[in-house]
Amino acid sequence: MRSGVIHRLAPFLVFGCGVDAPMTSADEGSSSDATSTEDSSTGTSEASSEGTTGSGSATTESSGAGTSTSPPGTSGETESTSTSTSEVGTGSSSGATESESSESDETSPETDTESGELTYPPLESFTIAVIGSSTAEGAGASSGQGWVSLLFSALDERVTVDFEGENLAIGGYTTSDLLPGSGQAGNVDDAIDTEPDLLLVALAGSNDLMNGVDEEAYIERLSEIRTAAEAAGIPAFFVGTTPKDLGDEERAALYDWGLAMAETFEPCAIPDAGTEYSPCFIDVFGRLANDSLGIDSDLGSGDGIHLNDEGHAAIFEVAESIVTPYVCRRVPCSSRF
Repeated sequence: MRSGVIHRLAPFLVFGCGVDAPMTSADEGSSSDATSTEDSSTGTSEASSEGTTGSGSATTESSGAGTSTSPPGTSGETESTSTSTSEVGTGSSSGATESESSESDETSPETDTESGELTYPPLESFTIAVIGSSTAEGAGASSGQGWVSLLFSALDERVTVDFEGENLAIGGYTTSDLLPGSGQAGNVDDAIDTEPDLLLVALAGSNDLMNGVDEEAYIERLSEIRTAAEAAGIPAFFVGTTPKDLGDEERAALYDWGLAMAETFEPCAIPDAGTEYSPCFIDVFGRLANDSLGIDSDLGSGDGIHLNDEGHAAIFEVAESIVTPYVCRRVPCSSRF
């Protein structure tokens, strides 16, 4: 069964992987920017997008390198790694009870006996929440062609259990708007309230930059958002900064911020599995930038800030290659073909 993707709109101020079987194992910003920052008035909202609707660090599991990931294979039976102190050959038990062992089996990653890869506790449905600013909201794109809409539609086609997408992004938002306790609609607290299985944090960086935020504060605030999500048992993937047609210094800063994000948010924790996972950083800067670190002329909407349909499609391609392999490790997915 599939359910429709849910989009929460700014007017309400409410902020590939061929797997055929289930796998078992952030100064305060303004909510409206100057013309050189992202704001929702220059783009088309994704309101009418086609509807579909902790941190453990024991082991890092990678499903690929860079932004092009390969699907994990489904193979064989999994072997429980839960620990028991039962004595071999005696039939007597002198440690964890059966119920404790069973609980460990359900919450710990296991190692596939054939592939040697970690598998994760299976989920019966999957929900993704997106928080961020105008590009994530869909600014610059035609109706239904924003990258978040495209991602939700693609996942709804692939996932064979119930799928929901919650787009809480609001144009003009900065890291301070998304922080826990900010009181702003569409912040990380609102995302947590939707009880998602995955959080995507998608800020372009320019709103913070134009409000005087420096790199260190930017990364610290994003880290605080991640900590809040993980404390609620939700893994957080981050979309990197995007190029803008600003001054040379600002262009270079956005590029550098993206590099710092890659170092900080890759890999990420999978709280319910008690382990780490990679890749979970969605690096889009290079895909969108020209040689001078501005927006590629073929991908910009014309305002020097936002992207056109082709630009959104470019973000979607990168995001899909990172997000789908993870989703399809947690729930059953149909083949791409």
